[in-house]
Amino acid sequence: MYYTWQELKIGLLFVLTFLSSVLLEIFGPSAEKIVNEHIFKRPSIFSGPCDIYEQVRPTADQIHDKKTTCYGGKHTFAAALNGKASLLRAGLILKTCKALLANDKTYDYLRSRVKSDSDDDSVKRAFHLFNPLEKIDDKLVAKFRSLQKHFWSSSKKWKAVFLTLCIDPGWQIL
Repeated sequence: MYYTWQELKIGLLFVLTFLSSVLLEIFGPSAEKIVNEHIFKRPSIFSGPCDIYEQVRPTADQIHDKKTTCYGGKHTFAAALNGKASLLRAGLILKTCKALLANDKTYDYLRSRVKSDSDDDSVKRAFHLFNPLEKIDDKLVAKFRSLQKHFWSSSKKWKAVFLTLCIDPGWQIL
C-alpha cells in the first residue's frame, strides 16, 4: 500500500503530538505550558521528529508556530517515530502528571469533567477519559475506591485516582 505525502505528514504529526494532545484534552487548555515543557520539548524521549521544512520564521529569532520547533537543535529531526519505554520517559510522565494535578486550574478542569452524583460513576468517567475504548469492570472500580480510603481530603482522594490513571502507560499506546 502506498501513501501520499499528505497522508504521511498527517501520520507524523499525529505521532509527534499524541501524548500532548491526550493530556491537553483531559486537563484542559491551562495544561499547555506544563505539557509543552515536560513532554513536547523532549522528542528524543517521547519520539516524533520535527519537520525542518515546516519551520516558518518571521524573523531570525522567532518561530511562527512553536509546535514546529526542532527542540534541542536540528538533530531532533532524526528522532525515532516510535518512542521506547524507559525509566526517563516514565519519570517525565510522572513529573508531568504531578504538575498537572498540583495546578489548580488543570485539576479543577479534570475534576469538573468527572464529577457525578455517585463516586463510582466519577471513577468510571475518569477511567474513560484516559481509556476511552476500554470498559472498566466493577472490581477495578472497587480497587480505585479502596485506594481513596487511604486519604482524608476529597482532593487527595481524587488526585490519587487521577495520578494512577495518568501514569498508567496503557493509554499512551497508539
